[in-house]
Amino acid sequence: MTLPAAASHDERHELLPLVKDVVDDLGTLLAGHVRLARVEITDEIGRVGRRLGLVALAGALLFVGYALMCVAGALLLARVIGTPLAFLSVGGVHLVGAGIALPLLLERIGRHEQIRT
Repeated sequence: MTLPAAASHDERHELLPLVKDVVDDLGTLLAGHVRLARVEITDEIGRVGRRLGLVALAGALLFVGYALMCVAGALLLARVIGTPLAFLSVGGVHLVGAGIALPLLLERIGRHEQIRT
């Protein structure tokens, strides 16, 4: 922006401090926004971390409980078909189940990824 030719030298010098103040205040405002965003992100990371920890704990407890149920089922089945065959059967059922579920899951994930792109 250019000042009209009629503007005096004093008027131009009065404008410079005002522009400097505006630029300084804008810098202060931006710095405040950056600090606020940093605090909000740190807070959100803490919340997500706590939730992830609780999910991991629940998953570990679920895994232990499931493993114990499988052992109990195999020991119960061992009374009928013998211990080695009982554990082999329980493990085989899980392998067959995983073999069926894994391709279905991968297909579903692939479809979800195609929708996102």
